[in-house]
Amino acid sequence: CLLLTITAFFAATSTSRAQSALVTVEGSGAVPLGAPQSDRFGFGAAASVGGYIRLAPFVLLGARLRGGFLSDGAAPRDAGLKDPGVGSFETLSAMVRLRPLTDSGDVRNGRGLFVEAGAGGVVTGDLVRAGIEAGVGFGFALGSFSLSPTVRYLQVLQPSDLLSDDDAHVLLLGAEFALLDAR
Repeated sequence: CLLLTITAFFAATSTSRAQSALVTVEGSGAVPLGAPQSDRFGFGAAASVGGYIRLAPFVLLGARLRGGFLSDGAAPRDAGLKDPGVGSFETLSAMVRLRPLTDSGDVRNGRGLFVEAGAGGVVTGDLVRAGIEAGVGFGFALGSFSLSPTVRYLQVLQPSDLLSDDDAHVLLLGAEFALLDAR
């Protein structure tokens, strides 16, 4: 799936049409929200890389690959539950980025306000789940690059389970750096 996504991205950006691309890297802190994750895990961190193509001045389509962890929290109070230790998560999501305040003549994709949403697969430990995410950020120009403070939300969907059918919710606070932001 990852190989297909990367191949499609590069095929789309190498077409003869004048399209622009955006490649980003991001580092963020991670906070589990809600039980049972907030009971079992503490603060963590995540890093991601994203690639986008511009469909219109205010719409970008792409993919984001993320890896992160949540630190070991307090041991479960229930003697029948095993302490999970440090938690990890890896995501691959198809993303749509909207830039509502963009000037149609602006060729840069990393500047200004953006709102983003996506869905894809999540690996947590040895489990594979579906996940959805949303985020907001604002890119500031730094010469030919841009830096964007970001706030993101990740929800890992948990199917019905005897132990817990609660979804995992993670808040990500970070900064995104645009490496490639040119036509």
